[in-house]
Amino acid sequence: MSREIALAYHAIKVPEDEYASRIAYVIGDDGNIMEAISQVDTNTHSGDLCSRL
Repeated sequence: MSREIALAYHAIKVPEDEYASRIAYVIGDDGNIMEAISQVDTNTHSGDLCSRL
């Protein structure tokens, strides 16, 4: 992921950030972002996403 993309999607706050945050986006059939999930629990993430579909 480029720093520009990470900044655009708020995965990093400033270009100097060392690591990106884990953020998931639910994207609709029309290509628009339906939901942004910034509090990701890696243990339940896949199930959480499936429940939103």
